[in-house]
Order: sequence, then C-alpha cells, then structure tokens
Amino acid sequence: MSGDRHARIIIDEHGYEAVLLEHPRGGHAEIMLHGAHLTSCVTIDGTELIYMSKDAVWENSAALRGGVPVCFPQFSDMGPCTKSHGFARNSKFELATGAEDPRHLNQGECTCRLVLNSSAATLAEYPFPFQLFMNFRLLPHGVQIDMEVHCRPV
Repeated sequence: MSGDRHARIIIDEHGYEAVLLEHPRGGHAEIMLHGAHLTSCVTIDGTELIYMSKDAVWENSAALRGGVPVCFPQFSDMGPCTKSHGFARNSKFELATGAEDPRHLNQGECTCRLVLNSSAATLAEYPFPFQLFMNFRLLPHGVQIDMEVHCRPV
C-alpha cells in the first residue's frame, strides 16, 4: 500500500475509477466513482466485509450487484424516477473540492467525500436542484458511511 493515506483515485481490477482509502494499520476500502458504490472493505486483520456478486456487471451504464449501493432520490419504484432506486447508483460522483469539502475529508487520513450535483438529466426525472454528498470513513474493523443532501434554490 502507498505511504500517502489521503483519498486517491485508482483504476480498479475491472478497469474503472475508484477511490482507495488505506488504513495506517493495514485495512483498505474501495468506493467506485460510478454510483459512490462501496465495493470492498478489508479490515486491519485482513477480513473482507463486502459481498460482491460473481454475477455483478462491471459497466458504467449499470448498477453493480452487491456491495453498498446509494439509493437516491427514491427507494425501489416509490418515486418519480424511471429507474428503481433512483439515478444516483448509475451516476458518476466526483471527489468534493474547495467549499464542497469544508472539513477537508479528502485530505484526511482514511476519509473521503464524494459529490453528485443535479444536472439537466437528473432534473428531467427529479425536478429539484440538489447536491448529494457521500462521506466515507475507514475504521479498523469497518467503514462509516454518511449521506448528506443539500437542497438548492430553483
């Protein structure tokens, strides 16, 4: 593992962009930029905590099977979106920067903050401007995940 413990973007084993978090005592986690989907969390004793289906389709156009997905702005088909569980799990997130990362999570050890901003495509299905933040903190024996939704004026 790297000596730099800040959140960093890597190309994962399937050829897709992911954020790698590394714990100073040996654990690590991978979060896909596609959907802010947690696909791996290995504890400091080497135990993988996240199940990914062997049938998972590793394409940026499809939601992954297994792991920890992000359901937004709806769960199942209970909302205005055409896709089950909303559009976030099929959207590309970015590392938050500047004012979007006021606690400097992307500069901290074992933490990262991803952001999805509303766009013409999201507004066509969900007519509310928003910023969706996903915060990840790698712990010795797991990962803490926090979701923040900021509504923006129209």
